[in-house]
Amino acid sequence: MVAFDSRELTSLIELSARLGRQPLLVQASTGNTSVKIGNTLWIKASGKWMANAAKEDMFVPVSFTRKEQYVPDSCVPLTSSSNSRVKPSIETAMHLTLPHRVVIHVHSVNTIAWAVQSAGRACLRRLLDGLRWCWIDYTPSGIPLARQIGASLPLSPDIFVLANHGLVIGAESCEEAEARLRDVEDRLAIVPRATPDPDLAELERLCAVSEFRLPEANEVHSLATDVFSSAIVSQGILYPCQAMFLGRYTCVLSKRDSILRLIRQYHAQNGVRPPALLIPGKGVLVASDLTPTESQILSGLSRVVQRLRPKTSIAYLDGREVDELLSSGTYAEARRMPKPAANCASASG
Repeated sequence: MVAFDSRELTSLIELSARLGRQPLLVQASTGNTSVKIGNTLWIKASGKWMANAAKEDMFVPVSFTRKEQYVPDSCVPLTSSSNSRVKPSIETAMHLTLPHRVVIHVHSVNTIAWAVQSAGRACLRRLLDGLRWCWIDYTPSGIPLARQIGASLPLSPDIFVLANHGLVIGAESCEEAEARLRDVEDRLAIVPRATPDPDLAELERLCAVSEFRLPEANEVHSLATDVFSSAIVSQGILYPCQAMFLGRYTCVLSKRDSILRLIRQYHAQNGVRPPALLIPGKGVLVASDLTPTESQILSGLSRVVQRLRPKTSIAYLDGREVDELLSSGTYAEARRMPKPAANCASASG
């Protein structure tokens, strides 16, 4: 626990732990929360899992002046006011830019399902009617996103839908922020499509001839058993975490290919093994050394895609955006993220 006598910080820790245990809101180390107390921003550290917030020291104090709170450029470089070995979240500039005392940033499955649609912004005008919200066009994390959000502040929004990314909520207290989040989640909730069951016998046979295994989460199979889901993930990258943790593209086994050849081809192009293989009509195999982070991101992807309807027009990240993402320090840092405790890894849902 953070050694700081503050009920506000304690409330943030408790809220973060609750959010981190909900896979429809947070997957692995994604998302971040913060509270401003005096001239200090307490923000979740980079690479930490919010589900462990009540058990680990993961909130970093960052000092700021009143001017710095509203000027993203002055947040570079970001420096912690403590000697902690953990680094503040890459989204610290965004949290400093927002005038709200409490800020929640989550990778809400329901929000992302709307935020990757070409008509997502128009749909949300109806669904979020009456709320103070704004749409933020896709912008890379860090200073660029902080600037983009800062430009929207004259409209006084409390809710920010980040295209191809997620959801940001601002409020004056943890209780108000959580209530606001629940309201948005209720409004944006989508019933997932029913998808065919996997062919476990065939998948087990394929496991015997490769160093791959069955995924722990059964919903992951929908990426391959459902024709529409397979088509969506085969055509591009929906949001940053998909590329950061699952690779530049999804491996789909064709009738003319073999698993071993598909794996070798992916490794030759990317320098790493594919985290997952989609066997059309059968199900999904995952690498035997799949990390807990990759597992949760894969589950999150399947849940997002299950909430997209047939004939929906998708606004994929373009090649340049994906290249910039994977070549940035953000990507390199993400790949070095430590694994969570075993008891947390089981919370993928």
